Amino acid sequence: MPDTMLLIQMFVLLTVIGGFAGVLAGLLGVGGGIVLVPAFFYAFQTLGYDGPQLMQMCLATSLATIIVTSMRSVLSHNRKGAVDWGILRTWAPGIAIGAVLGVLAAASLRSVTLQALFGVLGIVIGLYLGFGRAHWRLGDAMPGGLRRAVAYGDGWIPIGGRTAVDGRGLSDLRAEACGEAGRDPASLEISIYYAPPDVGIIADLAEHGIERVAFGVPSEGRDAVLQVLDGYAEVMASL
Repeated sequence: MPDTMLLIQMFVLLTVIGGFAGVLAGLLGVGGGIVLVPAFFYAFQTLGYDGPQLMQMCLATSLATIIVTSMRSVLSHNRKGAVDWGILRTWAPGIAIGAVLGVLAAASLRSVTLQALFGVLGIVIGLYLGFGRAHWRLGDAMPGGLRRAVAYGDGWIPIGGRTAVDGRGLSDLRAEACGEAGRDPASLEISIYYAPPDVGIIADLAEHGIERVAFGVPSEGRDAVLQVLDGYAEVMASL
């Protein structure tokens, strides 16, 4: 049975590794496993846990943490209505089959082979982060907010700063999406969240049938917020 000092060393190492992996994953948008697996490999070696299946043990440990964090993440996003269960159900069989095949493949490979494969994967991800292009992403092929709104809702709330705040462009997007779904565009209201407080932009939105806008309020003190609200009032009074 491991002694107390070894357990303390393991606890400290794993805590540092987990914190570092979480920060790096959040900053770069990479999966934590790309950091955890090599970190586990050297941590386990340092603590004296070595053997022909060391890389498999590191992968399994990383995947075990992902199970817990993924469940918490899905539940948290689901409470905010941000989980598309239709897509998840469609992908679930492929995910399960891929997981089983991955386990079988990893179990049949030598540790050094897995190290080489993981190293190549790390290089590919690094090259993508350094030289990737926007058109390589799958986002445009996924059902975005507008398509989900057309399919399930009565309104669409694009966020200013993420979506171009252009009256004609937004109106055309609504008409196109509703046309593809066989739906009357008038049945889908558009509300701009965090709209820019600009009289010209808001007038353009109203002219093209955008139903409403919502301004953002900073997390500041009372006087600063009141000053911002007074500016919003002047904008609305000018329309």
